[in-house]
Amino acid sequence: MKLRRYFRTEDYFVAPADYADEVVAQFHLPENVEIHDSTLRDGEQQAGIAFTKDDKIRIAELLAEAGIHRIEAGMPASSAVDAEAIREIVKRNLGPKIFAFSRATEKDIRLAADLGVDGVALEIPVNEELIRFGYRWPKEKALNAVLSASSLAHELGLHVDLFLMDSSRLTSDDFIARVRQIKQEGWIDSCSLVDTQGVLSTPAAHYLVRRAREALQIPIEAHFHNDMGLAVANSLAAFEEGAEAIHTTVLGIGPRSGQAATEQIALALRLLYGADIGVRLDKLYSLGREVGEIAKFRYPVNQPIVGDVLYTIESGMPAGWWRNIREDHPLSFYGILPRTVNRPDVSIALGKSSGTASIQFWLEKLNIDITDADVIAEILQKVKAKAVEKHGGLDEGEFLEIVAAYR
Repeated sequence: MKLRRYFRTEDYFVAPADYADEVVAQFHLPENVEIHDSTLRDGEQQAGIAFTKDDKIRIAELLAEAGIHRIEAGMPASSAVDAEAIREIVKRNLGPKIFAFSRATEKDIRLAADLGVDGVALEIPVNEELIRFGYRWPKEKALNAVLSASSLAHELGLHVDLFLMDSSRLTSDDFIARVRQIKQEGWIDSCSLVDTQGVLSTPAAHYLVRRAREALQIPIEAHFHNDMGLAVANSLAAFEEGAEAIHTTVLGIGPRSGQAATEQIALALRLLYGADIGVRLDKLYSLGREVGEIAKFRYPVNQPIVGDVLYTIESGMPAGWWRNIREDHPLSFYGILPRTVNRPDVSIALGKSSGTASIQFWLEKLNIDITDADVIAEILQKVKAKAVEKHGGLDEGEFLEIVAAYR
């Protein structure tokens, strides 16, 4: 991981405080951090999303093109489609390390090894209430199963990421004690702190990762859900405390509120921390857009990085600013220019909030020679009225209909 701490470049202008010595001194960054994308497993668990084998292969290709380090390609023991897709993804040797999600059973581990993956996210429930009332297992069963499965996975040459489901709802002492026992009696290459229900505060994420790293002396990974809207913030907090992998999904898809968005984490690491981890920022927009199309997922129009209206200006005053600064001083208005992620450029919309600068912009764009201030004011009022009438913005044809009366 290369650290390139510039709060301003030709493409972005973030807060100087991001790189202030007093801020950076608080970090305990890892030597390297990897993005572990689980779109093909956890993302697909969002209600209504179902990927075909070809969908999974295409998404894996997109993730590889973007420079994502690890792809959790599915849960092969539960789906023949997943198994076939994983085998093909491995065969294509796309670049990222390929992981399978596995239960703590010999069958799951052997299947993952047979498919040729690099590692397994080895799931074990640790919420005692869920074990007792949901799984209806005796308390010892989960522990015994993971000891055997982790040892077998190691013997078969797989990286073992111990995936402690719902571990954020353990006390830190209980979490450390359970992982320590598995480390001593089984095998662990890394351990995921999993906020299954999305109930961690950001200070708590700092605390748990810091304690786990200090006590266990093994790589800690962060898998945080977004029920409180904190998945990205908590994942970055984990990175600040030395987490060596951040689990994400493209667009943040996943069960309930999903989890940390791959593209948001990648951009934040680079721009807010200066962490160059090899991810191609110019691929993030197309990655999100194409995965959204494949998943048939309707994300908000103001979704970070990929949203339709992020660089659409409707309000009159900002439209005026943009006309003045777009050529020479675009960063005086935008913190991140659209070219940073290779998305379409800024546009001026016509709607209820438009001003005279918006009308002038469109007249210039369409090579219409109207300069009289009173006429422009009349056109503006008709644009506003039309926007209210249709409960939305105007397209080019509607604008031309209004303007026609003045030509």
